[in-house]
Amino acid sequence: MEIVGTLRNARRVSKSEDPRGPCLYGQVYGDTKGRFYDGEMITTSTIMSEDGDVFKTRYSAYKVESWADGTPVAANDNNAYFTDLRQANVARQKEWDGDNQIDLAYRGTELAGEVGEACNVIKKLERERRGIAGSRDTVEHLAEELADIIICVDLVAMQAGIDMKAATAAKFNATSEKVGLSTRLVAA
Repeated sequence: MEIVGTLRNARRVSKSEDPRGPCLYGQVYGDTKGRFYDGEMITTSTIMSEDGDVFKTRYSAYKVESWADGTPVAANDNNAYFTDLRQANVARQKEWDGDNQIDLAYRGTELAGEVGEACNVIKKLERERRGIAGSRDTVEHLAEELADIIICVDLVAMQAGIDMKAATAAKFNATSEKVGLSTRLVAA
């Protein structure tokens, strides 16, 4: 059976915990069947067999990259930040938009609004730095607005099925190559 995705932060679920058990619970990435967003928490069907880090379930096969206790199985996740953010965004969006009304256009507009808010804070900080009359703001507020942008970028990527970790490394490295710089990001 072909591997249909990888699981991160996985844990084994026993039959006493879930009637489908034994199964796995964790964040799925690269779902080739298109059923799940990257980072979505899933419970697999019953584990039929395992071979090292590959688990064959009743309907699919998954490769486990890391266990919930932090133990890496294969390659280390050198950027757990995107993983943690995606997991939190998936969970919160299920609460916030249970009817799945939000689409890519909404997400793009939301992102533009957050960028605008950050730019407004920057304008006020620059106004103060230059001694121009007008309202003021703080670097702490800028930090909040930048955090909103990062959250929204992940929501847009989630909506479009984009792996931001891979996309960020690829774009960073392409720009370095284009302008003749040696600094590269390692794509995991």
